[in-house]
Amino acid sequence: MAKSFHCDNCGEAVSPDEERCPGCGRFFRAVKCPVCGYTGKGAEFLRGCPVCGYLADSYDKTPQDKKKKKDSFLSMSRMFAYSAIFFLSAVLVYLIYLFTKI
Repeated sequence: MAKSFHCDNCGEAVSPDEERCPGCGRFFRAVKCPVCGYTGKGAEFLRGCPVCGYLADSYDKTPQDKKKKKDSFLSMSRMFAYSAIFFLSAVLVYLIYLFTKI
């Protein structure tokens, strides 16, 4: 599936390397992703949005890419869980200290 960009002003199809719209002549400074709002040069979007992956072809994603995303999520989940356990144990130690002081 070929990627296509369209002018926001007139709707004309525009190639990613053009600086002006062939239909209305509007000057393009950047391309904006309609999903996440990331703005960058057209060449960055040739394989879809570099931030959220909007319009990225499914064959571009290898199983290793999916595994990296899953591993990243798991590591963030573990970090959150460890932080929560640390916080709750600190609160518990403080409460024990308060009740034994009375």
